[in-house]
Amino acid sequence: MLLAHPSIALILLWVLIHGIYHSLKPSRSHSLLPFVFTPDHRRRRRFWNLSSTQVILKGIHLRVQTTAWNARHDTFTTSLRREWKVTRALKLLYDVGCLLGVLGMLAGLGALLWTCGQTLYILAQKIMANSTQSPDFVKRAVMSQAHEQSLPQEYKSFIKPIIPGMTVPLSHLPLILFAVFLAQIVHEFGHAIAAALENLPILSAGAAFTLIMPSAFVTFPTTALEVLPPRSRARIVSAGPFHNILLWIALILVQSLGIGELFWSVGYKDMSHMGRVVVKVDIGSPLYTHLPPGSIITALDDTPLGSTDAPQDVWLSYLTGLGSDQGRGLGWCSERRLERPEQCCNSELIHGLACFLSGDSKRRGCLNPVSILTDGGGNRCNLDSDCAEISTCVRPDEINKFLRLSVRRPRSDGVSEVVLWSGPLEEVWAEVHVGKLLPKFSVMPVWLPSEAQLFWQYLLMGTLSLFFFNLLPMPHLDGSQFLQNILQIAFGDGRTNAVAYDIEALEAVGDRRNSGFSGRWRDRLSRGIPHVTIGLFVLCILSGIINVLW
Repeated sequence: MLLAHPSIALILLWVLIHGIYHSLKPSRSHSLLPFVFTPDHRRRRRFWNLSSTQVILKGIHLRVQTTAWNARHDTFTTSLRREWKVTRALKLLYDVGCLLGVLGMLAGLGALLWTCGQTLYILAQKIMANSTQSPDFVKRAVMSQAHEQSLPQEYKSFIKPIIPGMTVPLSHLPLILFAVFLAQIVHEFGHAIAAALENLPILSAGAAFTLIMPSAFVTFPTTALEVLPPRSRARIVSAGPFHNILLWIALILVQSLGIGELFWSVGYKDMSHMGRVVVKVDIGSPLYTHLPPGSIITALDDTPLGSTDAPQDVWLSYLTGLGSDQGRGLGWCSERRLERPEQCCNSELIHGLACFLSGDSKRRGCLNPVSILTDGGGNRCNLDSDCAEISTCVRPDEINKFLRLSVRRPRSDGVSEVVLWSGPLEEVWAEVHVGKLLPKFSVMPVWLPSEAQLFWQYLLMGTLSLFFFNLLPMPHLDGSQFLQNILQIAFGDGRTNAVAYDIEALEAVGDRRNSGFSGRWRDRLSRGIPHVTIGLFVLCILSGIINVLW
C-alpha cells in the first residue's frame, strides 16, 4: 500500500498542509507578513473565524498562535486579585511546586549521570571483548546478548528509551506524539495559571508542528517577567513541570481506583479467565488469515492462558522465553512408524515432514506434524505403554520450532481448533497483538480498549518524562531559567525590592548582578552546570547510538 510507507505518508501530510494553507491565504496578498485571518476569511470559512489568530508556515514548520485567550487570562488575573485568600493558597501550592522542581532537577541530573555511566560501561565492555575475540567467531547479536547478561545488577538501566520502530512498534508513533502533545498542553496551562498569580499577562498562546513533532507554547512579555522577584519567576517556570507531575499523580490515582475497568465494563466483557483476545495481527504475518480479530487464544502448547493466579503474564513470558519452563508436555499416540530420520532430523522442515522422537527418546523419524499436532481429539501420552499396541508415543524433536495455538474463533459456539506455527516464538509475540476485553456488541471495535490502554500508558510516561526532562538545566528548557532563579534566591540577585522601575534602574541591576563573592559564585554555577549537563547529554546520546549500531 502507498500509505503504508511512513516517509510517503509524511510527505503527503505536508503536501496537504501546504495545500490547505495556500487555499486559505488571500490571493491578492503579496506581503511578507505571516498569514492573519481577516473578516473576508470569516465569511468564506466560518470554521476559521478568529481574526486574532496568526498562521506561519515555513517549510516543514507550522505555527499557529492566537491572542484570543489573552482577555480571558486577564479576567482570571483580575478575579484572583479580589480573592486574596485563594491567591495566597495557590502561591503556597506553587511554592511546593518549586520544591518539587528542585528535587526533580536533582533526580534528572542523577538519572542522566547514571545512564551516561551505564552506556559508557557497556561500550567499554564491547570494546574489550572485541579486542580479544575475532568478529568472525562470535556474531554481533550473540555478543550484545552476552554483554547485557554480564552487566552487573547495579548497572542495569531503569530508563527504557521509547524509540518507534526499534524499542516499540512504529505504529505506536501517533499515540506517542498525541500523548506528549497533551502533556505539553497541561504543562503550558500551568505556566499560564502561575503567571496570573503574579499579575503577569500573556502575549499569545498556540501550537506548532515541526516535521512530525507537535508542541504547545505560551509567551509572556520578557521585560515584565524579568522585573518579578526570583521567587515569583521560579513559581512561573516550575509551574509547567509541576502540572505534569500533578497530571501523573491524577492518572495513577484513577488507575488505582479501577475507574477504567468500570468504564469498559459497560460495552466490553473481561475474557482473561479464558485466554487472550486477538486485537489485530500484522498484515505481513503468516498468522494474519488464521487469527481474525475477536478470536480467543486459550492456550500456547499445553500452557493455558486463562490462569488468573499466574504471577506473571503467561503470554509474554512464554513467547519471549522469560518463563521458567517451556516444556512440550505430553506426546501423541501415532500409528505411523518413525523412519527415515535422515530426511528431516538433520535439517529443518522438509516437504511437510518434521523430526519426531519416540516416548523413550531412543528412536527418531519423520512424520507429518500438521496431522499429529493439530488433532485435538488425539490420545496424549508420556510413554509407549500409554498407547495401544499398534501405536507409538511421539513428540516433536527440539530442533523443530513448533507452537500450537488453541483458538476459539468468533461465532464458533465455543469450538476450539489448533493453529500450528513454525518459527521463532518471538515473532508471534511481535506480530499478534492481544488484549483481555471482548465487545458485548458487534458495533464496538475490539481494538478500542487496547489502544486506549496503550495511550494511557504513553500519557503516564510522557507527562512524567516531561517533568524530569524539562527541569534539566539546558538551553530552551525550563530547567535553565529555573536554575538561575533558584541561584538568585540562594545567593541573592543584587536587586532592590522597589516596585517602580525605569531604564536606568534596569541597567543598574545588570551592573550589580556581577558584584560580590556570592554574585560570582552564582554566575559560575549558572554557566557551569548547563555546560556540564549538555556535555553529559551529548555523551549519553552518542554512546547510546554506538551501542545500538554496534
